[in-house]
Amino acid sequence: MITSPLFGWLAGKELLPKRFHSKDEADNLEVSWAVSVALDEVVPLHEVVKAKWQSLRKSRELTASYLSAADGIIDGLWGGRLDAEERHMVQNELGQPPAFCMPIYIVTVRTESHEEVVYVGKTISATRFIGGHAAAIKLHAPEFSNFSKQVYLCSIILHVRDEYVALEWLDSDEVAEGVLDLTESLLIYALQPRLNSAKRKRPQGRKPVSIHVQNYAGTGILDDLILEYSENDGLSFVPSQKEKFLGLKFHQY
Repeated sequence: MITSPLFGWLAGKELLPKRFHSKDEADNLEVSWAVSVALDEVVPLHEVVKAKWQSLRKSRELTASYLSAADGIIDGLWGGRLDAEERHMVQNELGQPPAFCMPIYIVTVRTESHEEVVYVGKTISATRFIGGHAAAIKLHAPEFSNFSKQVYLCSIILHVRDEYVALEWLDSDEVAEGVLDLTESLLIYALQPRLNSAKRKRPQGRKPVSIHVQNYAGTGILDDLILEYSENDGLSFVPSQKEKFLGLKFHQY
């Protein structure tokens, strides 16, 4: 898994990544977004409220606070890598940097020989499943009685100017939430999950996007799925090598 930019910086191995600094730059149609969606953790559906789930909004707040505090400790963040003394000062006073947020979740049903994506969602806050969820209620239907139900919590990383940048690092809120919305829309359009009612039609985004899905949860589902989207050409995909075994069904273009 690609390490969070803050961990690389705090280890003295990387500079702070250059981020999108304006909506105009992020909307430049000559440069496509290369998005990596990582299935980092899988939890049983009935235990999802217990999962450690840091939201996009909270992660952005914690990251900004961490960097602001670090700036005061070492008197300036930009211009070079941290030396050993600076690393010690920051870690001693602030501890480890904020963890990834998990803004995409994927609900699946599974038997020993079949796993199917039935819902794809996004969340800006970490309270999405507290108080119930419409998809979870629908999974009580008799047709799902012989399946286990699980939720994959997913992080998002972009490849920006030869750097890997976590979604929560993108400036501004509008840009970060725009990337999240388009990523969710493309996954729903490609996978056509039966419990999603919205966003099943062709996405309306203008920005060219390439999405690479990687599964670090050890189950194999969706691993190495690649989606390519542009406004003119629509969406194409390279399915996971395990597609047939896992019974995945893709929208036909």
